[in-house]
Formats: sequence, structure tokens, C-alpha cells
Amino acid sequence: MRKIRVLFVLLFCAVPLVAQQDEEEMFNLPINEFTLGTVDENALLSADPQALKLYEAAVNAEKQPGVFKIPGPAVEAWQEVTKITQGNPFLQVAQKRLGDWKILTDFYEKHKANFDKLKLLFASPALPAAQKSSLASKYLEEFGVTFGTSGIMNLISTVSDKNEITGNDAFKAKIQETKQKRCDLGSGRDCYDLGKNFLTIEYEKMMMFNKACELKYQPGCDAQRKKAEPVAAQTEEKPEKTYAFAEDPVGLLPPFAEADDATKQGADPEVLKLYEAAAALEKSKETLSKPSVAVAAWESVEKAAGKNPFQPVAQQRTADWKKAAADLEARDAALAELEKNIADNSIESSRKVELMTGYLDKYGVVFGTADALSLIAPKQNQAAESGDLYQNYAFHISETVHKEIANNESFKAKVKETVNKRCELKSGADCRVYAENHAADETEKAAYLKKACDFGVQETCSLQVADAPQQVEKENAMSSEEEDKFKAELNQAGRRTRIAVATTTLAVGVVAGGLGGWSFYEMSKAEKDRKKYFDKYNELGEGEPFSLFAKYRKKAENADKKRKKYLILGSVGVGVGAALIATGVTLFCIDFKGEKEVKKKYNVSLGANPLEGTVQFALNW
Repeated sequence: MRKIRVLFVLLFCAVPLVAQQDEEEMFNLPINEFTLGTVDENALLSADPQALKLYEAAVNAEKQPGVFKIPGPAVEAWQEVTKITQGNPFLQVAQKRLGDWKILTDFYEKHKANFDKLKLLFASPALPAAQKSSLASKYLEEFGVTFGTSGIMNLISTVSDKNEITGNDAFKAKIQETKQKRCDLGSGRDCYDLGKNFLTIEYEKMMMFNKACELKYQPGCDAQRKKAEPVAAQTEEKPEKTYAFAEDPVGLLPPFAEADDATKQGADPEVLKLYEAAAALEKSKETLSKPSVAVAAWESVEKAAGKNPFQPVAQQRTADWKKAAADLEARDAALAELEKNIADNSIESSRKVELMTGYLDKYGVVFGTADALSLIAPKQNQAAESGDLYQNYAFHISETVHKEIANNESFKAKVKETVNKRCELKSGADCRVYAENHAADETEKAAYLKKACDFGVQETCSLQVADAPQQVEKENAMSSEEEDKFKAELNQAGRRTRIAVATTTLAVGVVAGGLGGWSFYEMSKAEKDRKKYFDKYNELGEGEPFSLFAKYRKKAENADKKRKKYLILGSVGVGVGAALIATGVTLFCIDFKGEKEVKKKYNVSLGANPLEGTVQFALNW
């Protein structure tokens, strides 16, 4: 008992130690959260009710937020459980948990002792700054991830040679390593510090601020905004050309294949971080507006030291992005030259058509037709960024400034050809443009709308149904005589038998499931009876006859046996019922081989959803 009291005192001594670390979050403590375990049922039946109440109080104390920073209530609650030594099935659990808390206390005490020694050593002018840096690094190695870096940095700030200690490269690397580990464990504060004070590459700093913000650390969110504000201000002062296309460039870059898990596991952690940052840029369309960022990211992966299985990929991606940047610049220059020529009234219309067609020949398939179309449209109708101009070519013909170009058959043919090529290269937006502006008839329009839907343009998925030719339904419609013949052959092929078996299986499944549910209800009643007799058994005093003890104990045991029996029956009933219901549904959904042949013969399909189609067919029948 004396040891437990000492433990209780030690734990309260540890609380101020935690508080002095500038309230940093703690990680990697040598104690796990308490988890409920099962206790022998026979021991529970003979348990002292007071022991159960104290055990519940200890479990609730463990659940309180911040229990590892303020452990006193939990330790006191477990201490109360250990005081009951008879009829206490929770005694061993309580003793084990108190032992766990003792380990935590020892860790706190070790940390406090180390920290106090460092105070004395750092204050001594007889020790060189390099040795103090080494001592601080050792402290961080053992306690930094758990308690953070604030405590040691505050201590260093009080000594005269603080600049020499913190300026040591090995110490700075250890601080950064500690903060990175804590950031990975979910400390938004350390993520923010990494971005603000340790990282130099802009996109890496931004990634750390993003992560800090995601971890609910407000300074990280503020830093995000401050990083974005100068860029916005610069854009307002001097508009900068960016590649915000209405259409996605097709074939500008070879597809990027991310490394598998085995390759990632073989890389140094720092190399892996650089690779994941570069891979994240590949997934963002906005990277096209600043290809130099992608080039810099992959070059940092290529030059990273240590185990680097990504070097060949980084080298290739660097070359790919450099070529893409050059292609973007060439396209930009060609477009600016084309815009100047189209606006020049001294150039003949036929020559302008040649220039427009030549531009689409060279750049149309990769960059689309929106930029070229915008040059011949009146300014008030230019909406390439929203996609309106790109998705509606016809309106320009009546309102365009350059009708002679827009009406030229050669130019219109080139636009149609370019859009079709991009559609074949899986550009869903171009498939929709082709359907709405270039399709020859309703059948071709429906086919291109379907392609657009397949390639991810969701709004076309409903259009293709609405715009599908109505004559298809007429062609597939059966006469009443053919329908009767079809039904007869379908039943002969086994449909009626299948439906009958499916219906019977479903009915039996429902009955079995119902019996299972009734068994669970009876089990619940038996559980209540068992508790009732057990409570009466516990309420009996010392003066009561032994026969009364035996009576209630026997009734409690019988109720428990009944509970177990209904538990088994309920489980079997529900399990069998579910299996039969699933079998019945499957029989409803799956056609026999003969049925499939009949449907194929009559060219009949019940739709993409077999169950829905079957039920609808049965109701119509």
C-alpha cells in the first residue's frame, strides 16, 4: 500500500514537468491507452458489487481527456479497486494498470532528472559550446519526440553561449529531425515550425503549412494565406501569362506512373518525402501553369543523396517537364503571333484562314481549338475559361468579327477534324463538342455523347438518353402475338420454375430469420431473469437460510443456460435466413441458360440492373 501512495505522489510531481514544456503535445509515451478485457463469468457471478462499481469508476477515469497529463484521478481510482482483495475479479487488472502508470512515472522522473542536470551543465562556463550542443542532441534523441523542443530551446536561451550552441550544424539537424518526427505523428505546431524556420524550397514550405492547417494549427492557415497574397498582388500589378486552358492538353506529357510500395520502402525517408512531393505535383492540373515548379521538384529528387531508387524516374520526368515547358512557350509565342495577324486588316482573309488552319495543324490536337476560336469571336463573347465558347461554335457565325474565317469550309473542316482527333484521344469535352456541333445525325450525336459520358463528362450521361433516337424503341417493340410466344418459350426454358424456387427460398428465409429474431428476444428475456435472480442472490444477508441462497443461484444458472440456448438458436436462425434470402434474390436475378437463349433469340434485355428488370418484367406480366 505504501508503494502505491508513493506512486500517486510521484505522478502528481510529474504534472508540473509536463506543463513546463510550453504545453506541447506528447507522443510515444511508455504507456498504452486502457482497453477493456473480458473477465471470467463465474468470477463475475460471485463478485463483490462494490468491486464492480470501483472498476467502472477507474475505467471512466481512464477515458477522461488529458489523462496522461493529469493522471492523479485515474491512479487513485485504480488504487481503490486494489483495496478489495476478496470477491474482486478485477484485482489483477488494477494491479497491472498501476504497474503501467509506475513505468510512466519512472519515465517522467528520468526526464526531470536529465533536464535538471542540463540546467547545471549549460550554466557552467567551463564546458565548451560544442559539448553542450552534443548534450542537447542526446536529450532530444531520448526525450524530444515525447516532450518536444520548447523546453530545451528555452533552457538554451538563458545561457551566455546560446548562439554557439544553437548554431551547431549537428544540433540544428537534430532539432529538424525531431520536429519532422513530431509533425508526422500529428503535431501541427512542429509542421509549421519546419516550414517557417527549416525548409528553403517554396513548395516544401507550403506543404508544411498546408499540413499544419489540416492539423488545426491556425498559424499554418495564416501562413498559407500570406504566401498566396503576394502572388495575387503581383498578378494584379502585372498580369502574368499562365496556362489555364479551357481544354486539357492532350499528349503534352507522357503519363506518370507512381512507384509501387516495395520501391518506396527501399528509399531513404528524406528521399521518399521529396519523391512524394513531386508525385503530388503530377496529380495537380495547376502545375501546368508553372512547369518550372515540377522541373525543380524532380531535379531535387534526382540529386537527393542516400538510397534513391527514384533517380531514373526523376531524370526522365525532369526531361519531360522541360520539354513540356518549351512546348508551352512555343505555343504561347505562336498564338500571340496569330492574334497579331488576325487583327491586321492589311492581311487578306484567305491568308488568315491559312494561318488559322496552320496553327490548328501544329497545336490543335495537343492544346485544343478554344484559343484559336477566341481570336475570331467578339470580345464580349469570349468565355474560353468557362468553356462556353469552346462548347458552342455555332453562335460565333452570326456575331463574329471575322465571318469570312468562321464561314470558310476549310477552316470549319479543320476544327471538326481537330475536335474528333481529341475525342479519340479520350478528351470527353471534345466528344461533347463534336456531338453538339459536328454530328451528322441523331445516331452519331448519341454515340459521341456516350463517349463523353464514358470519358467523365457527367452532364452528358443524361443527355445521351434524352437525345437517343426514338425509332430504336419502335424497332425493338414486339407485337402482342410475339410477346405471348416469347413468354411461352421463356416459361418452357425454366423461368416459371426458377421464379417458384426463388419465391419459396425467400419465404423460408424470411421464416427462418423471423425465428432467429424471436430467439434473440427470448434470449433478452432470459438475460433479464438472470440479472434479476443474481441481484436477489446478492441482496441476501448473513441471517438468510442457505436454501434461499441455493434457490436464487439455481434460478440464475437456469436463466443463463436458457440465454445461451436462445443465443445459439437466434444466431443459426438469422444466419440461415440471411443465406436463404440471398439465394432467393440471386435466383430472381440470374437467368437459366435456356432463358438467355430465348432472350437472345427475341433480342430482349431487362436492363443493366437484373433485379430491377426482373421485378419490372414480372409486374408487367
